[in-house]
Amino acid sequence: MRRLLLVATIAFSVTANAAIDFTPMVEEYTSQGFVYRKVTLKGEKGVIRFVSPLGWNVRGTKDLLQLYPPNQTLADASMSARTVSGPASFDAAMIDTLEQQVLGTAPPTSQAVRVVKHELNPIPMGANPSLEIIISYNALGRIFRKSVIIVHDGDQQLVFRLSAPQESFDALNQAFRRSIGSWQWIEPAASAATVASSQSSPGPRLR
Repeated sequence: MRRLLLVATIAFSVTANAAIDFTPMVEEYTSQGFVYRKVTLKGEKGVIRFVSPLGWNVRGTKDLLQLYPPNQTLADASMSARTVSGPASFDAAMIDTLEQQVLGTAPPTSQAVRVVKHELNPIPMGANPSLEIIISYNALGRIFRKSVIIVHDGDQQLVFRLSAPQESFDALNQAFRRSIGSWQWIEPAASAATVASSQSSPGPRLR
C-alpha cells in the first residue's frame, strides 16, 4: 500500500540538473535528553545543514532525500530540487499551474482530489519567495493530505513534500516545517568557528 502512495508523488519532486546532492551524511547528537539527527548535503555553494524532525529516519540518493516519521507506515516526506529559468515569483497564473501539478501527483485511483489551500511564504526563507500548496484526496479507504512547499533559490527550486493520513497530517507538517526552517548554507570559505557553531544549533535560516 505504501508503494502505491509513493509512485504518484515522486515525479513532481525529482531533481533535474540541480546544484544539490541529496545523498545525506547523518550525525546524531543529544540535547536535553533527546537524540537528534543533523543532516549534511553537498551543494555548489558549499554544504547545507539542517536538523531532521525528531525520530524521523533519513535516507536518500543524489536526486532525492526521503524522510519517514516513526510509527507512521502511510506517511512520508521528501526534499529535492530542480533547475528553473524565469522570474522568481508566484503570481496568480503560476500558482494555478503549480496547483494543477500538485493535484496530478495524487495516486491514480484517488477520489475527491481537491486543493485545500495555498499559502505564500509559509516559512521564513530570507529573501527567497516560497509557496505551500496543500491538497486532499481519498485513497485506500482513508483521507490523505499532502503539502508541497516550493522555494525559489536563485536558478533552482527547492521542493519539500509531505503526505500523511488526515488525522496525523497537522502534527507531522508542523515538525517538517520546523526542520525546513533549520536549513543553513555554509560557504566554502566559512571560518572554523562558524562551522563549529553550526554543529551545535540549527543556525540561521536559508539565505
